[in-house]
Amino acid sequence: MIKRLISSDSKFFYLLDENMQTTHKVDMSSYMAGLDTVIFDPFKGPENFFAGSEKKSSGTAEDPRHFYSFRCVDGIVSEFQDHDINHILSKWSTPQLESFCFNPAGELVLLEDHPQNKLYFCSFVGGVVTLLRSLELGQFGLSSAQSVCYVPWMDAYLVSDNYLDKLMVISESEGIIDEILLNRISVIPTNCQGVAVDYETRNIFLTSYVPEDAVIELTFGGKEVNYYPQSVWETTPAQPYDNPTSIDIFQNPFR
Repeated sequence: MIKRLISSDSKFFYLLDENMQTTHKVDMSSYMAGLDTVIFDPFKGPENFFAGSEKKSSGTAEDPRHFYSFRCVDGIVSEFQDHDINHILSKWSTPQLESFCFNPAGELVLLEDHPQNKLYFCSFVGGVVTLLRSLELGQFGLSSAQSVCYVPWMDAYLVSDNYLDKLMVISESEGIIDEILLNRISVIPTNCQGVAVDYETRNIFLTSYVPEDAVIELTFGGKEVNYYPQSVWETTPAQPYDNPTSIDIFQNPFR
């Protein structure tokens, strides 16, 4: 049974079982200029997905940023749709969409890294993304935010940063409500990337690429539970560059 997925800078994403073994490796290079984040659609089931890229959709200076939805059955992509979010991100020349998630209100939460470090809370109706409000992350000490996921039992967001050795739990109304230090992991990550939480166990799954491509499972207290090197899910070397940029878990939404 598909339980988790990992996306990669090498334009692949991996569907995995509960043991982190790959069931399908999906090539997105014919659909997107640069794959970054992929998540399950939390409302429609394990064959429906959303994707995003910190790169422009065609790599040209004039092209806007986009957010994507699609289906994937037995590793075959279909019903690929392109949703324009250029009007949402900052008006700088190089905004970077790093990550996104959904909250219980059905809002799409977009995470921009450069140059704003900001969360954008949006409605997503009929394929149209509309900005509702935003939250500056620089005020919490984040300078290169990489990933965001919703934590239902805290009504807050777990955020990773490329330059921090900790994860931040941020409430939209209260600010920082917890910090999870990463100094008790067997191979300490120095470039945190994707984050997800398992609603049943309340464990965190964190991806990193320095000092090596890996996924770390840890408790909310920061204690390591499992460490998965890249060879667990990628049995043949990805070329030319892998970097597990995001991770997600298929589960009942917001339990």
